[in-house]
Amino acid sequence: MHLDVPGQGSRTMLLSARRLVHPGNSSTNILLMFEDVTEARHAAAEKDILLAETQHRMKNLLAVVRALITQTKTQGRSAEDYRSALLARLAALTDAQELILTHGGTISLKALVERSLAAFPRRARVRPGPDVALTPAQVVPLSFVLYELAANAAKYGAFSAPEGAVEITWTASDRDGGRLLSLDWVEADGPPVTPPDHQGFGSRLIAFSVTNDLGGTVEQQFEPKGLRTRIDVPLA
Repeated sequence: MHLDVPGQGSRTMLLSARRLVHPGNSSTNILLMFEDVTEARHAAAEKDILLAETQHRMKNLLAVVRALITQTKTQGRSAEDYRSALLARLAALTDAQELILTHGGTISLKALVERSLAAFPRRARVRPGPDVALTPAQVVPLSFVLYELAANAAKYGAFSAPEGAVEITWTASDRDGGRLLSLDWVEADGPPVTPPDHQGFGSRLIAFSVTNDLGGTVEQQFEPKGLRTRIDVPLA
């Protein structure tokens, strides 16, 4: 039952009754007991919400892992090569999840970019733009995009050459009644770049992550001096 308690507002009370029998006395009394269970009920409700949210996140996480396993190419590669590629993508997913757990609510774009490119400390030149707060739902797909761009640069692009480097910049602007994040990935001083003759899983993952998971657009230009990638993502 609910009671309005002066100075405390609405409280949830548990009412119990017990019959009292006195030997040698024909009178019967009833003992009523009121227990304030407001905090306990609130704690139970919060626990249920947290459990439901955890189950939802685990379901989504397992779906991502399944997609990584099934979509990582097996044709024309050894089992060891497949394992290395899969473990590297799972490591990117783990890093993103750790970042989410560490920061709680929102995550800084700068922190995500720097963490994703920590393996290239002197060759990934991050030029921080305005402070951008990402939601947990945006962190995982964007971390995949950064990982695939870095992995491609290490195999074929700027990071594969001794003097090659990548510059990462971003802006945030008002557009269509909301905020739009524009992130640029520009490679330079690497080997000559030519458009690929087919779209690999990495390219498909970038396109899917940006368009489906982030609701944005991605444009890649394979210029001779280096790959240029522009990613536009609406912000919450």
